[in-house]
Amino acid sequence: TITLEDGGTQTVDLSALDNLEPWFGTDDNMEATENTEDIYTMGVVGIGTATPTDNLDVNGTVRVQNLPATDADDVVVMADETTGQLRQVAASTLVAEPWFDQANIGNGATANTQDIYTMGRVAIGQDAMFGAPVNEMLAVNGSIRTATNVYADYVFEDYFDGYSSIKEDYSFKSLDEVANYITEHKHLPGVTSIKDLGRTQDGSYSFNLSELSVQTLEKVEELYLHTIEQQQRIEALEKENAQLKSTLEENESLKARLAAIEAYLKLSKQNTLETQSSNN
Repeated sequence: TITLEDGGTQTVDLSALDNLEPWFGTDDNMEATENTEDIYTMGVVGIGTATPTDNLDVNGTVRVQNLPATDADDVVVMADETTGQLRQVAASTLVAEPWFDQANIGNGATANTQDIYTMGRVAIGQDAMFGAPVNEMLAVNGSIRTATNVYADYVFEDYFDGYSSIKEDYSFKSLDEVANYITEHKHLPGVTSIKDLGRTQDGSYSFNLSELSVQTLEKVEELYLHTIEQQQRIEALEKENAQLKSTLEENESLKARLAAIEAYLKLSKQNTLETQSSNN
């Protein structure tokens, strides 16, 4: 006989209630009857799902509180990215985050949008630096691609068209103009002066590699154009020299012919005088 909520009683056949409790007490292997018992079940358990696929399948969040302090033999529980299954990984095998947040010095970076730093040397594409210099901070075994909004073809545009749409403030300079600029400013036109370079904490100079690459290519293209101009002048001078040489050779031939004529006339005059003297 059981007592109902309204105070009444009812007789129930308890044999019909056998094996309805899925949880068993670990101390007596009997159906659990108290919420303070240590319990177990031999089946799979689903929370938030009617079709569990693992021993414990939770469709939702899980909160764990009052965890003990860490230990050298601790393991870390991680979820599989695809299946969601939990796996344990030895804490000793995990590598600490080597990159730190520039906005919070000393704190490890946690997002791929943060400005980051590391105080060690970095190798990419290999497991060591290239050589012995301790100031080699970045070693890349492979190619590097960067983006820039300008390229040095503006040199040719300005040279041939008198104007560049790539870089409107660029103007090709003659060698005399370059010489005067160097004399006055002590650096090449179009190349960042040492006075305008940034400085690191230890006093070293810092510069923009992409910007320097474009500036270097600009100077190479200018040198080629000046060299081509000089080659054209050399070829013109060589042609003029060949013409002068030909003219000189012709003059020498004429001089020889004139000398022969003069010698003939002189001899002829002498013979005439001798003949006249004999007749007298």
